[in-house]
Amino acid sequence: KLGPVSYSSGNDEVFLGRDFSHTKAYSESIASQIDEEVSRIITSSYKRTETILSDYMDKLHEVAERLIVEEKLDGDAFEAIMRGDQLTFEIPEVPPVPEVPTQEETE
Repeated sequence: KLGPVSYSSGNDEVFLGRDFSHTKAYSESIASQIDEEVSRIITSSYKRTETILSDYMDKLHEVAERLIVEEKLDGDAFEAIMRGDQLTFEIPEVPPVPEVPTQEETE
């Protein structure tokens, strides 16, 4: 909306002892337009992000389940899940917990 124009004065670095207030090289009207455009960009990006996440929620759950089992996922496996390929993976066996003798058994 505002075009490829820099509204910065180039002196944005703050040093100790330097005054924090500075004069803007643009009017309040332009400042308002900048605020509106930033708000529009953030809002549209947020909505786009929500749409992408909801569209791929089933695949994201599959990625999460895979990560719970394997703890890591390489790029090829991630891309395969996102394509909808059926990946097989083995759930590692958990060794049985040894039985602890009861007090009666130890006496």
